Amino acid sequence: METSLTTNGTFLPGRAEDLKEAGLSRVNVSQDALDPEEFAEITQTGAYEKVMEGVEAALDAGLDPVKLNMVVFTHTAGYVEGMVEHVADNSGLQLQLIQYMPELTGKPEWNIDIGRVHNWLSDIADRVEQREMHDRKRYWVNGGVVEIVDPVENEGFCANCHRVRVTHEGYLKGCLNRNDDLRSMGEMSKSEIRESFEEVVHNRVPYYGEFMVKNDAGEWTFNEEYAEV
Repeated sequence: METSLTTNGTFLPGRAEDLKEAGLSRVNVSQDALDPEEFAEITQTGAYEKVMEGVEAALDAGLDPVKLNMVVFTHTAGYVEGMVEHVADNSGLQLQLIQYMPELTGKPEWNIDIGRVHNWLSDIADRVEQREMHDRKRYWVNGGVVEIVDPVENEGFCANCHRVRVTHEGYLKGCLNRNDDLRSMGEMSKSEIRESFEEVVHNRVPYYGEFMVKNDAGEWTFNEEYAEV
C-alpha cells in the first residue's frame, strides 16, 4: 500500500525527513504558478518561498516523485506552459494538471476546456501513455512527466478510483469531493480503524456517473438516491 500526502508544502521544511522515516512514500504539493506575485494572486497567500523550500525538502528526503498539483482554470491557464517546462528541467518533479470542477465551486465562468490542454500536450509530447487507473493520460515532454486529472465527463475515472484519504483532522474520507461520508477515527483501536476503513471502501460510490448524474439539460446534479435520511 502506497501512502502519499497532499499538502501546500509550507510545513515540509524540517519535517520531510521524519515523514519519510515514518513510512510516507511521496508528496503532492499544490503549486499553481512559478512567479511569487502570480502565486500570491491565485492563492491569496505570500507563502511562495515556503512552498518552494518544501518541494526541495521533500526531494532531499527522498519523497519522490514530488507531484505538483495545478488546477487548470481561467486564472492559471496562462501558466501551464511554464509549469510543464519547470518539471522537465527539474529531476524528481512531475506535474498533475487538475481539471476544474465548476459544480464544486459555483463559478462556471472560470472553466477551461481540458480537451484543449490534452491536444496541446499531445502535439508536443515525446510519448503518451493511457493509464488504466482512472483512465487518464500521462505525457512525457522533454523528459518531464505531465498527467491530466480529468474526472468530469470521465465516468471511468471515478469508477476505477481505489484511494482512501485521511483528513488533517483524522477523518477517513472515501471520496475527495464528498464530506457527507466522513468517519472519525478519534480514539479508535487499530481493529476499529481497520473495520471503519473497510466500510469506507465498501460504501464508496463513483462521484461522477453515480453520486452525481446528468439531468436533461446535460448538467451534473446530485443523485437523490444518496440523500441523507
